[in-house]
Amino acid sequence: ETNGLKYLYDFPLDKAETMMTSPNWTRAIFVRSPKDRFLSVFHHMSRDRGNVEQRCCPHRQGCSSALDDMTSFIGLMKSCFSTHWAPLSERFDAKWWPYIQFIGTLENVDVDSQKLLKAIGAWDMIGRNGWGTDGNEPLFVRDDSAFASVHQSLGRYSLAVDKMLDEYYKVDYENKYLNFMSKKVYVMEH
Repeated sequence: ETNGLKYLYDFPLDKAETMMTSPNWTRAIFVRSPKDRFLSVFHHMSRDRGNVEQRCCPHRQGCSSALDDMTSFIGLMKSCFSTHWAPLSERFDAKWWPYIQFIGTLENVDVDSQKLLKAIGAWDMIGRNGWGTDGNEPLFVRDDSAFASVHQSLGRYSLAVDKMLDEYYKVDYENKYLNFMSKKVYVMEH
C-alpha cells in the first residue's frame, strides 16, 4: 500500500510458482545476520513498545514489558510471530531455496546491490546514480552509522542471550543457502 511493491503472495499460486521456477525471472533476497538483526529489532522495538503491544498482545496489554530485558523478549518472540524477528529460513518453504539465484547481505548492501543489478543488466539504468540528496549517488552507499542500533544494544547482551539466539535462529544457521556462521558476540559478564 505504501511503496507500491507487489509481493509473491499478491499473485495467484500458479503465477507465483512460475515466478519461482522459470529462468525468465531472477530470484534474489537480501538478508541480515541473525544476531545483528535481533540487536537492531530489540533496539527499535524498545523505542516503540506500542508496536509490540499491537502485534503480540492486542487483547492483553502489558506484554511489551518483555522488552525490559533481552531474554524475556526472546521468550516473547517464540510465541509472537513477526517477520521482523522470525528466522529467515521460514519466510518460504524450503523447496524454494535452491531457486534463489542471489543472496545479498545487508552488511554489504552497497557491494551486493551493485553485483545483482549488474548481473541483470540494470546497474547503469537503475543503480549507478539518481539517488542521494543530490541525485549523483548510487542506489546504496556504505553507511557505517546504519548499524548504530546494533552497537547501542550490545550493552544489554549476555552469554545467555547469545545461547538463546543460537537456538532460536538454528534453522538459519543450518540453511546452507544462507551461509550464516553462528558467531559468538563477545560480552563481558558483570
